[in-house]
Amino acid sequence: MMQTIRSRFLTVICGVSLTLTLIFGSLCVFLIDRSETEIAAKTLNGRAVHASVTLNPIFMQSEDIVHYIGHTIEHEIKDPKDLRDEANRDRLEAMLRRSFYNAATGIDGVQGYYLHYNENLAGGPDGFWYTRQDARHDFVSQPITSVEAYGEADAGQTNWYYQPLREKRALWTPPYVNDNNGVRMISYVMPVFVQGQFVAVIGVDIDFNMLCDLVGNMKVYDSGYGFLFKDWQTFYFHPEAGRWPTSSSRASISSAMATCWNSRPRFPS
Repeated sequence: MMQTIRSRFLTVICGVSLTLTLIFGSLCVFLIDRSETEIAAKTLNGRAVHASVTLNPIFMQSEDIVHYIGHTIEHEIKDPKDLRDEANRDRLEAMLRRSFYNAATGIDGVQGYYLHYNENLAGGPDGFWYTRQDARHDFVSQPITSVEAYGEADAGQTNWYYQPLREKRALWTPPYVNDNNGVRMISYVMPVFVQGQFVAVIGVDIDFNMLCDLVGNMKVYDSGYGFLFKDWQTFYFHPEAGRWPTSSSRASISSAMATCWNSRPRFPS
């Protein structure tokens, strides 16, 4: 009888011990998994912050020099009709070239910079346009082509000119291939108005491949990576789709990301 009670008692103890072991074991696995997830999230955020610290100065400095050149033009040109005189245009260009060059040379990723006068005022294409292959090369003057000859519909040739003119404000263009030189880029462009009349467009081109390289080098653990997007429908760079995602690959990525996003726990509104 005594042995039977002892056996039952041991059975209960073993059962309780096994249950507690399973509970605490599961809790430990949960806590470890949660801790690793938090560490991974912090690491990813840290890499993203590091990338933004590298990218933001490029964007901010590009915006600063474009606004500085624009305000200089507004200050120097008292009457838009003055730009009909080639001597006045040449004087203004000589003043702006050095400022543009000094600033653009010190900004990583700048592929080109330009001033393009209103062709109706200048009597045709006039201004300047400089490009370089990369930071190891100097800027080289390029021939000015007529935007009016291509027209507003030819976005690859003239979007940098007509988009800011339509919106009447400085802006960043979406990534595009510049048909004038075949380079993938984004541009910060600004229309300049004097006495309410459009007189010129000025801008800075950023090498889009440089941005892709920077984001593409973001590696965290075995599967963490970076990508560039505007929203969940517009992806500009993804390591699985390449530097220039096609419509189908963008749709596939958008669907996958939307599924991932929708599966996240939502916070109370």
